[in-house]
Amino acid sequence: DEWGQLRSITNALNETTYYTFSETGLLLSEKLPDNTENRYDYNDAGQLVGLTDVGDQHTLLRRNRRGQVIARRDPAGHWLHFHY
Repeated sequence: DEWGQLRSITNALNETTYYTFSETGLLLSEKLPDNTENRYDYNDAGQLVGLTDVGDQHTLLRRNRRGQVIARRDPAGHWLHFHY
């Protein structure tokens, strides 16, 4: 595209994945060959804080002041904590 962002990838089976980016270059969504879509959410600092995948399954990331991921909640509601 005009910003130099990847718009699509086609594999050897002629299956194409499409990408959408923000004006600042953040990946907003990817549409997979089976027509499912993953969507990405960011905080004001441009750090990934959430992913919504097929079936509206949402994964949440919590970050500390340094921007490090300190916890992840999976679609089932289970938390995984990271310590630095």
